[in-house]
Amino acid sequence: MKTTLEAPAREVWKTIRDFGRVGEYVTTITETTTKGSGIGALRTLTLRNDIQVVERLESLDDQKKTLSYSVLETPLAMKGYVATMKLEDLGEGQCELTWESTFQAEPTEEARIKKVIERLYSLGFEGLKKLHE
Repeated sequence: MKTTLEAPAREVWKTIRDFGRVGEYVTTITETTTKGSGIGALRTLTLRNDIQVVERLESLDDQKKTLSYSVLETPLAMKGYVATMKLEDLGEGQCELTWESTFQAEPTEEARIKKVIERLYSLGFEGLKKLHE
């Protein structure tokens, strides 16, 4: 999924690159705790319905403005989830954020899980726009 933000890429990147700040822009997250820093850091997200998700920072590239993370623990019936957030400077105070992921799930669950993930990304886009536009 992609969105365009009416904000400079360098400002939006400061928020995204801070692995522990995801709860500031994804409104369904009520609490975020982080263990460690840099590649390998873990964050535990508590969602509104008291569900917890544990994620690990897999890569962070300030030059390319990309961040990848994996999900280690989730109640969703999926495995191998890896997401990448990539920010591109469009000039004139605009940037484009691409947020994509791959995962494996049972065919009967895949469409439902994809919908949940897309909803989370949409909330993230909305939250980043509120913070930066």
